[in-house]
Amino acid sequence: MSTRSALTAIVWLALALSAIVWIMRISSAVALDRPFLGNTSGCEEEALFSVWKAANGYEVYNNPWLPPFSASYFGWLFYQVYGWWAKAGLAVSGLEDAWLPTFTRIFTLIGLLACIGVFYRLLQTGANRGATFPPSLLFGLAALVFINPLFHWWAFTTRADVWALAWELAALLAAFCYAKSGRARAVVLVGVFAFLAWSFRQTNISVLAGFGLWLLVNRRWKVLLPMVASMAVAFGVTMAVLGMNFIDSAFTANALSGDMRSSVAIANASSALTKDPLLTLALGAAFVLVFFAGKWWHNNASRLAFLVAATSVFLAAALAAKVGASSNYYLPPAALVPLFVLVALSRCEFPSFLNAGFIGAGAAGIGLASALVLSGASGNLRSPGDERLHEMRALRRELREPVFSTDRVVNLPWILGNGPESYVFGYAYQRMLAAKPEKFTGGTIADLLRGGRFSTLITLEDSASYVATAEELADFTSAGGTVREVRKREGGL
Repeated sequence: MSTRSALTAIVWLALALSAIVWIMRISSAVALDRPFLGNTSGCEEEALFSVWKAANGYEVYNNPWLPPFSASYFGWLFYQVYGWWAKAGLAVSGLEDAWLPTFTRIFTLIGLLACIGVFYRLLQTGANRGATFPPSLLFGLAALVFINPLFHWWAFTTRADVWALAWELAALLAAFCYAKSGRARAVVLVGVFAFLAWSFRQTNISVLAGFGLWLLVNRRWKVLLPMVASMAVAFGVTMAVLGMNFIDSAFTANALSGDMRSSVAIANASSALTKDPLLTLALGAAFVLVFFAGKWWHNNASRLAFLVAATSVFLAAALAAKVGASSNYYLPPAALVPLFVLVALSRCEFPSFLNAGFIGAGAAGIGLASALVLSGASGNLRSPGDERLHEMRALRRELREPVFSTDRVVNLPWILGNGPESYVFGYAYQRMLAAKPEKFTGGTIADLLRGGRFSTLITLEDSASYVATAEELADFTSAGGTVREVRKREGGL
């Protein structure tokens, strides 16, 4: 067996093992006889509620300081595109709104396929000089970069991460084209794709910033200055059109949602590196290349790949330090850092066995990480069940509305919520209240509980997003049942 054949076999075996784990995980969050109501990522209910509003023509960016205190943290295009997809899927299938999460998660899967396709093209054009590796190996490697334990859950949830990354990779592909050809059209495409990435998720600016640094280093002022000006106008006009509700939700609420802590940064970095050994290996290889083998810097493509990858690592490390953040911030580096290593090794006349060794070791690492998940030694193979949420949904006819639950998921419109007024309050609510209580001119959740806003209150202590005080519960009386349910006393406030 040749070296190429052996390497291809290693990559595809690792991919098959990781895909098995992925399919097992996804299958636990899919039911054919009823909608799956549970979450597949933390705080997914917030994104689901905003997508539901977009699908039904309601304003997505409501005022997060006013009831029902919901917040939409992602970019406008994420909600609109997902909303359109969900609306079309529900209309064609004739299914009820409770199936919306299934449709939106499928769309995230499509985004993952887009990532694989664009990354494959990046490998072909930037990391396979002289056709060192066959297409079957490159495609398997491209798939392995995204189908691994780091991406598994994030690739089947209603969030902007995957599609934002797909647009960033498209922007990088256009940037490589410009570095090679110098055509102005390629720069325009960089700007368009970078804007789309930002419009899905505001933190996905690694390629835009990295490309700007590359233009700066190369002193291409005639391209850099117009690009900076045009992107500033595009971002500014977007924020002006969307207004203060967008700024308060996407920026202010995000900023107030959690403290920055080194312990959180270390935990999230460790989680990402453990789940994706290819990223771990790539960071080590990048360190060696930067400090001990700098000849790659004199190649346009590898210099561009480095500046983009370095920007992504910096942003991930900084943003993942916030309380409430997770390993998903490392999704861009998980693609961009290995790409830099592969481009540098391919473009700068390093011995070919180094490239092959890097790919083989990375694939073997992901295979091992997947085997650990399968064995039960690491991670989870199944998502939490949704039985209790179906129990809550079945109670709807028996409960006097409006209903408030201390578990935000229960407050979704298709469970016990009340349309656009559903109290899917933001994760940042408590921190916003502590930081700027004067902004809550419409009252707080505590005020609403004490003031008789809700006829029924359901407290789920083990999954509570809000903990009601004894004073807030004073005008409610227990109605019994397996789940603690309390109803407003007759004659209460």
